[in-house]
Amino acid sequence: MSDFTSIDDTVTVQLTDVFSREPYGGLTVGVVPEAACLTEAQQQTIVRELGGIETAFITSNESSPDQIRWDWVDTENERGDAAALAVAAYALKPGEQAVLYSETESGSDTGSESDSRRINCNADSGLSVQMDTPEASFAEIDYAAVATQLSLPAEALSEVGRSLSPGVTQAEKSFLHIPVVFLESLRTPGIQSTGISKLCQQYETDGCCLFTFDTIAAHSTLHARWFDAEGTELVAAPVAAVGCAAYLQMAEAVDSLPGTMTIEASHFAGTPSHLTVTVGDSMAVGGQVVTTLQGTIVVPSDDNDEIIWTPLALLARVARSLRTGAGTERLWTVKNETSSSKSRIMSEASKSHRCGWREHLCSHQS
Repeated sequence: MSDFTSIDDTVTVQLTDVFSREPYGGLTVGVVPEAACLTEAQQQTIVRELGGIETAFITSNESSPDQIRWDWVDTENERGDAAALAVAAYALKPGEQAVLYSETESGSDTGSESDSRRINCNADSGLSVQMDTPEASFAEIDYAAVATQLSLPAEALSEVGRSLSPGVTQAEKSFLHIPVVFLESLRTPGIQSTGISKLCQQYETDGCCLFTFDTIAAHSTLHARWFDAEGTELVAAPVAAVGCAAYLQMAEAVDSLPGTMTIEASHFAGTPSHLTVTVGDSMAVGGQVVTTLQGTIVVPSDDNDEIIWTPLALLARVARSLRTGAGTERLWTVKNETSSSKSRIMSEASKSHRCGWREHLCSHQS
């Protein structure tokens, strides 16, 4: 019968906010910097323990100074580019660049252009990842009908529409881009998700981008709100940001293109984000990465056998842990012999918590 994992078997883990200039903005991504020893099952367990946050596991960056290999556990299928930047923030120094080979995506350890991301780390510690260049085209919309669908004033769309028609971009994902005249219109909390969903169905896109040149920060090019095809707001969407830049370049609406533009987003969702899009022979999207938490996590057991712990056996394990001073953050997965449910117990070396354990164990005997 397998034993518990030793408390000494830990790996470093950190939470980072990508596309953010300060903590608690942008997209939150987990990073495990030294993960070569972890199996896929152990990675999945760590992701669950982190609350399902998309997590990147760096498996090697020693074979070549310009190559980094990583596994990627993506629970939403949306944040691969953000995760790449989080990995690069840990592994690269200003002025360096690397190719990140995702072993999870490639299914092999050889890597190829289709499963790699080229990362540049600029002198100001900003990071950027190369993206596919979207195809862009104009789209005709009924401003009055769309305004009604979105619960926006009709003039909020039609005024800017006289000089800049909406557009559709197609790359990894497709987006409908609709300009809005003033920021105040985007503050509207009641933008209808059903209206967004209907628009995406009508134009056969994966999402919708509402944006305005009326920005919060003076240096920003535009302010955007991005939604998926179900009408759910996206915190920061690199593919949509690149699509918006390609659309504006096609429309010749921004003097700085080709060049760079800064998109601010998600302020009204409480997670301010800033994405920098570079438009030229190729496209890239980037931003800052802020580390908000760093610590260690116990390496989960990789035993696939069904381990059955009786209450008395579990209590003996807990008592042994207390005698040896195992620490305050030890996690066990317990399976009762009469129940298929799993219970988690956090070790605390205190009398009050020992009473709590006894109550917990008694509840499993019933």
